[in-house]
Amino acid sequence: MSDEQNQFLSDTVVNLDRLPNLGRRLKIQADAEQLQHIAKAAMVTSVGRFAADLHIARVKGGVQVTGRLRAESTQPCVVSLEPVHQRIDEELSRVFMPNPGDALSDSPQENAPGSETYIDLTSEDLPDYYDGALLDLSDFLLESFAMAIDLYPRAPGAKMTSELQGDDPASLSPFAVLKQMK
Repeated sequence: MSDEQNQFLSDTVVNLDRLPNLGRRLKIQADAEQLQHIAKAAMVTSVGRFAADLHIARVKGGVQVTGRLRAESTQPCVVSLEPVHQRIDEELSRVFMPNPGDALSDSPQENAPGSETYIDLTSEDLPDYYDGALLDLSDFLLESFAMAIDLYPRAPGAKMTSELQGDDPASLSPFAVLKQMK
């Protein structure tokens, strides 16, 4: 993510040195200017709402972020190009671990050579890594938003006509050409 994008989501930076033992709640509500930057980053027409309610807490060896992302986006229908509105309500959960080579981590003894950190490789979500005492959640939130957006939005009642459908993929197959040679 560019520095410009990090600046407009600066309220997503958490100082881990000041993180209480029971964790911290973080509420994020994007303003109009931030919504424009989010829409550009996510490559949608517009974002009408972008809000997150997060809980950041220490877990063994790292930090866990849980919460909910609520957003609204508008993008063109893949058939008619009419605007399609989508409401996003995503549950969030991610573990962040200190970068193993980070000398500024809050627990250098855990990152010392020969130390062990357990990471469940069978889990669907592997941890992300951070450097230093500041954890920037902007990439995580934008990624979660982008993953929740419908890739092929379709307006209600929009149907593909025969001229819009294009070529039949089966007829373009090299095996279809071989079949015709028999």
